[in-house]
Formats: sequence, C-alpha cells, structure tokens
Amino acid sequence: MNDTNLTIRPMTIDDFEQVHSLWMEIHGFGIRSIDDSKEGVERFIRRNPTTSMVAVCDGKIVGAILCGHDGRRAGLYHVCVQENYRKHGIGQKLVERCLEALKAEAEAVTKQIQELPAVGDLKLEDAEKVSLARSAYDALNADQKRQLTESGVVDTLLTAENQISLLEREKEEAEKVAQQINSLPEVKELKLADKTAVEQARKAYDALSESQKAMIKDAKTALEEREAEIKRLEELANNTDKPDPGNKDDNKKDDNKDNNKDNNTSTTDKNNNKGSGTTTGTTNKGSNTTTGTATNKGTQSGSTNKTTGTQAQ
Repeated sequence: MNDTNLTIRPMTIDDFEQVHSLWMEIHGFGIRSIDDSKEGVERFIRRNPTTSMVAVCDGKIVGAILCGHDGRRAGLYHVCVQENYRKHGIGQKLVERCLEALKAEAEAVTKQIQELPAVGDLKLEDAEKVSLARSAYDALNADQKRQLTESGVVDTLLTAENQISLLEREKEEAEKVAQQINSLPEVKELKLADKTAVEQARKAYDALSESQKAMIKDAKTALEEREAEIKRLEELANNTDKPDPGNKDDNKKDDNKDNNKDNNTSTTDKNNNKGSGTTTGTTNKGSNTTTGTATNKGTQSGSTNKTTGTQAQ
C-alpha cells in the first residue's frame, strides 16, 4: 500500500454505510443494535463532530474509529482496519488524529474565550458570545476542562459572565425607571397634583448610572416634557392669584371700598356732634349789651340756660 494514497479525515454520517459494512466484515466485532445503528451513530457524531475519523485509501474507507466524550472523559470506540490494509500503521494514525482532534477542541474553546471583549468593553450585545463560549466549554471533557482551568482561561470566562450579569441587572433597573416615567399621565392630562409623582420619577432617574441613562433616552425626553408642563402650570396658578393692574373692574372695586370707608367715617362724626354741643351767643338790644353762654346737655327736648349779664345805661 502506498501511504500517499492514504487519507485520514473526520467521519460524517454519510460514511455510515461503508463504516457499518467494515464492522460487519471483521470477525468478532461487537455491534449494538441501538448505539451502532445509523441513528445512534448520528447522535454520537453530532455530539463529537470533529473527533471520529475514517481512513480512506484508493477511494474507499479501509479504517474507522469513533472518538468522543460525555463531558467527563474521552473514549475510543470501534477501532478497526480492513484486513488487507493492516500492518501499515493505519490504526495508529487514526488514534493519533483523534487525540489531536481532542486537543484542538480545547484549543478552539480557549481561542473562543480569549476573543471575547475585555471586561470594560463588554456590552449586553455580547451576551450571546459569552453564552456560546460557556456552551463550548461545558462540552469539553474533564481533561480538557482541567487544561483550561490551569491556563487561567476559565477565569476569563467567569469574569465575562459576571460582567454580563451586572449589565443585565443594570438594564433591568433602568427599565423599571423608564416604566415609572412612562406611567405618568400624558402631558395634556397633567395636573399640579401630579407634581410629586414627576419629582419622584426625576429622583429615580438621577440615581441611575450614566450607562443606565443611555439605555432609556426616550424616557428621559418624556420626563423633561412633563417637568416643563408642571412648571407651566405652576406659573399659571401664580399669575391667577395676583390682581391685574390693567383690569378696570378691579380698580372700580377698590374705589368703591374707599368711598364706603369715607361714608362710614362721616356718619360717625355726625352722630358724635349730635350727642353734645356748646353755643356761644351775643345779643345787642338798644343800648344794653348782653353776653351769655348756654350749655346744652342731652337732646333738644330739655335744656338749662345759665346767663351772666352786665347791664350799662
């Protein structure tokens, strides 16, 4: 056999018919009805897509090996070479390629994890990449996982997962604030009674980090619109409570108040004068001169006159 005609490549489900025929040719080869059926082999290959191999020579499959793991340990199954092609090292080459494939799996996962964005650059959009890296790591066997743990690659994955969890919590907090803002009445329906709710929404928004605020830009705009409306309503209420200098009706009311006050004062003065009075009079008759002083007390119904006079002839 010329080694230049030999090819070792990964097995696919399309190879099943030839591989199964090879199994059946080998004396004493044990076949399981379920695991070694086409459906069983397809499940195995799907679980381990790069580690099972076939040896192809002169256009036909002359050797095969199933290689895979269950997440804990790897195993080699159904290693076989057609009798006419034995003693050429085909079996050994198949095993070596399987081991290389197992190592390559670990290296591929290592690369996948190392290519994740740095912690400070991670965004929520990277959550799927981190999730895929976790799935790839979980699919490794125990030996492969130990290699990644010892090399520190697993720490990188854990750090990325923690950062994504933090970003998801921040997003949830930001969405709660956005919901609080969006639950406020529409601008045209706002009343001064809603001022407290608007202030509480502002307090919640200000408590967010800058990255969280960037997540809810539309909610910020909605909050600012409601704050502006509350301010307008307050200014309108203050202007309504103040008198309008240009309103003639208000001036007329003020004049009426002043006139009523003057009338009340005049009436009070008249009543005071009516109660008591002093009269001084002088009467001249002929050559006589009379000087008298009269004092009235009480009302006009009674009076007492006291006259002091001097008569000269």
